Amino acid sequence: SRSPAPDLRRMGLGCRRVSDTALRARCMADADAFFVKSVRYGKQKFGIVHMPPWEGVLAPELAWAVRTFVENAPKD
Repeated sequence: SRSPAPDLRRMGLGCRRVSDTALRARCMADADAFFVKSVRYGKQKFGIVHMPPWEGVLAPELAWAVRTFVENAPKD
């Protein structure tokens, strides 16, 4: 089954395949902006909360640390 929202653990993975440096940087900036918005305000679709907002709960530095950990965690 498909998730109603993108998997934030995979944000920016596609950007790594972009060969043009400027386009890759823009892609990563867009992925970062989407991540920040998703974590701060949560994810809701049709009134169903798929991820709660974390603004005021997690410090921005902690949210980035969690993202870095998840992106770099060993795969099974």
